[in-house]
Amino acid sequence: MAIEQLNRKNTEGSRAYGLHDAAAEASGGATRTLTAAESGGLFFWDAAAGVDYTLPAPVAGMKFAFYATVAVTSNAHAISTDAATTFIGGPLSMGIAATDTNEMQVGDETSDVTVSMNGTTTGGLEGTYIEVVAISSTVWITRRSTVIGSGTLATPFA
Repeated sequence: MAIEQLNRKNTEGSRAYGLHDAAAEASGGATRTLTAAESGGLFFWDAAAGVDYTLPAPVAGMKFAFYATVAVTSNAHAISTDAATTFIGGPLSMGIAATDTNEMQVGDETSDVTVSMNGTTTGGLEGTYIEVVAISSTVWITRRSTVIGSGTLATPFA
């Protein structure tokens, strides 16, 4: 990454090249398998019937972000790993829409292979955001994530 200092009289300050997120992508259907080349992208859960994204085999440093533009009303908004031997863990901040209720859910990075939200207790309402980052060749972790649900909250990890 290169940092360019602009003229001191320029109000823009400096530029850090390479610090950007890839363009956002629509889901393209009920299920979609992501590729390593799409790392850095923002993907939408944009169908009320649910969208399930499958992550590629992890390479440390890869990241994907997901945002619910539509609440799931049937099936699930989900993120799945590529294999039963690839896991997803880390913290998810969960809240109930229009209340001050919130709690933390933590996935087990030695056994969980999916984050699945049902539109109520396990989240998946509009505004839900999850970012996943690969920390090894077998583990993804969640970070900077807020899951919005309703009712008595429960873990979306399985």
